[in-house]
Order: sequence, then structure tokens, then C-alpha cells
Amino acid sequence: MFGWEVFDIGLVGLHLNGGPSYLKQLDSEEKAVINWEVGGGVNVLGFITADLRYTIQKGSTNGFTQVEQLIANGGMVNLTVGLRL
Repeated sequence: MFGWEVFDIGLVGLHLNGGPSYLKQLDSEEKAVINWEVGGGVNVLGFITADLRYTIQKGSTNGFTQVEQLIANGGMVNLTVGLRL
């Protein structure tokens, strides 16, 4: 993942990120898939972080297809909250 820190004023910071993701099921004979992820997040008080990422599935041609797949199939949206050490 590649990231860009949009701003950081000490108490609150905002960042954007994106890049490839590698997906392989260990108990399956299927080939591995490389998708793209885009997202962003916030840092609060310098040690609390929250990220929201969306996985763009390989083979999709436009954004409308992605939204339809997200609604119909549950999609791949990850929300992560954590502590920075």
C-alpha cells in the first residue's frame, strides 16, 4: 500500500492510501488474485487510528458495477480501529 498524509495538526491527522492486494485461499486449488485497494483514515491524539478500505475486484470495468457488487454480494469493505505504538 502507498499512502499520502493529507494533513496532520497534532491532535488529528488524515491520510489516504491505495495499492495492490494479494488474495490466496490456503485450502483451495484456485489461483491467487491481485486486486486493488483504496481507502483513507484518521489519526486521533497521535496514537488512535481508524482506516476504511475498499477492495476493487479484478475484471470490473466501471464504478457502477463495483457499487452493484458491493450491495449484492456484501463486497470487501474493511474498517480497522487500532492503537499506534
